Amino acid sequence: MDQTTTFPALLQRICVKDIMTPAKNLDIIGEQTPVAAVLASLKRPGHVWVVQETDLRSLTGVITTTDALSLFAPPVGNQEFDKPSLTSLSFGLALTAADIMTAKPFTVSPTSTLHSAVTIMKENSITQLPVVDSSNNILGEITGRHLIDRYLATRSKDQKA
Repeated sequence: MDQTTTFPALLQRICVKDIMTPAKNLDIIGEQTPVAAVLASLKRPGHVWVVQETDLRSLTGVITTTDALSLFAPPVGNQEFDKPSLTSLSFGLALTAADIMTAKPFTVSPTSTLHSAVTIMKENSITQLPVVDSSNNILGEITGRHLIDRYLATRSKDQKA
């Protein structure tokens, strides 16, 4: 295999849009979605994208399973938790997705390379990125799973050759 066909070289040439999951197949919720519905949405992918208006798809945040854990933190610190969270259900302050989301998540454009996406994920210890247009409308997502699947497909193809 020459240098131009190695997987790292492919990461430089393949665009995010070529392997992303389109928005129509994602779990996307509005900012005013009640917390109980947010938790129900987290059952499958481990994260949901939050938008200002569902029809417009204007991305405002992300909620991961880790974010949701703050809902269950006790109202006072103990040895099992770092510190109490104001989003704890014990305080009754977290009512909607907007209350518990991580605002302004890192994003990539559809024309970004996979190399760029991997770099952002690695540098920020995240496993998914929303793909957005110039107006911040969500078009899809790229995840670590997409990258693993592409690597395995490339490797399988190389082994057959």
